[in-house]
Amino acid sequence: MFKRSKEAREEYFLDAFTEIFQREGRAIQAILTRDSTTTVTELLKGFSMEQLAEELEAAAPTLWAALAAISIPNKSTRRAADGENRRDKGLVFTTIRALISVLRSQKANNFQLVVGLFL
Repeated sequence: MFKRSKEAREEYFLDAFTEIFQREGRAIQAILTRDSTTTVTELLKGFSMEQLAEELEAAAPTLWAALAAISIPNKSTRRAADGENRRDKGLVFTTIRALISVLRSQKANNFQLVVGLFL
């Protein structure tokens, strides 16, 4: 059926991925929503971009795979003097997913708060 109808295939996968992305969006929102008893100081002390990346990748593996699929594989448009990539794909993906949580809820702002304070 999918071979004969591109529209049917796209509609089916769009519906399936919409459901998956909504579920993963809720999981991201839950990770980045601070408990009302957590102070800003406690949030800052416990914040780790690497840990956040791991948690978000585990909570939203399909979104991670989609971001990886649309990015340029193993290439960077900018390189440091020593030849190393300046951009870490994991950090970029973590930032994108964290910003998605802000779109879902104003209370899911742990990342926004921490980055704002550092800036």
